[in-house]
Amino acid sequence: MLFQVDDFDLPEWAHDELRAQCAERAIGVDELVKYLVCSYVKSLSLHGGAEFRVPPEMESRMVSEGFMVVRRTKEGVVLTPCEPMSFQDALAEFQSNGLTEEDIVRELAG
Repeated sequence: MLFQVDDFDLPEWAHDELRAQCAERAIGVDELVKYLVCSYVKSLSLHGGAEFRVPPEMESRMVSEGFMVVRRTKEGVVLTPCEPMSFQDALAEFQSNGLTEEDIVRELAG
């Protein structure tokens, strides 16, 4: 489930954590988001998390299932999970979206 927070959607766990961090720090959502963006935006190029590419028509479904868009390319949409995910769980997500293991390997090989 997604929550609207200042013009963007968050997964439920992130929404809850955002509210808890704001309460703990006695700051507003806008202040915490500004702090997070300013603190971490330069580290995006160093991001080492799992990323994978899917066809553009799969984007909205994958996002609704807990993935975030990292970038869009002419080859497709690059996503990463909102929360860490095991390989088996990621494989199951791909398969539930109609990709075969051959499709998955081709996409991951990039």
